[in-house]
Amino acid sequence: MAHNLEEFPDDEWDFTFLTGVKATLWGMQAVFPYMKQSGGKIINFGSGNGIGAMKGTAAYNATKEAIRSLSRTAAAEWGRYNIMVNVIIPTMITDSAHHFFESRPGIQDKLTAVIPLRRMGDVDRDIGPAAVFLASSDSDYITGQALHVDGGQILRP
Repeated sequence: MAHNLEEFPDDEWDFTFLTGVKATLWGMQAVFPYMKQSGGKIINFGSGNGIGAMKGTAAYNATKEAIRSLSRTAAAEWGRYNIMVNVIIPTMITDSAHHFFESRPGIQDKLTAVIPLRRMGDVDRDIGPAAVFLASSDSDYITGQALHVDGGQILRP
């Protein structure tokens, strides 16, 4: 549910941070002892909403930006252990947004119109291959980065 910042409910803010940035932190902390021994790849997920400051979604935006910052910090601190930490920032994915589109007739066309590639993202076609790349040895010299897999949506004014 969308809330103006000045009226944002504390319980929703807390829940969003608990299930967003805190859950991401806990997951990273859980794998660190194992990765510290042999290196590894951590791939987290951000959101273009956080970067673009979509109105009415302050907690979501803030937690996604916090995940991006947390990931950069982990990359800086854990690089010496050969742990690479990156973030994928996808556009809205058609599969996961089905309910959102269904409850808002015409919104999919409006959103697609501002994406330079003029289509929503697809998990198998777009996000999966990016994650595979970041998890592969082809990305062994990439850490602390945010990879926008968004059809150019970040370019919108």
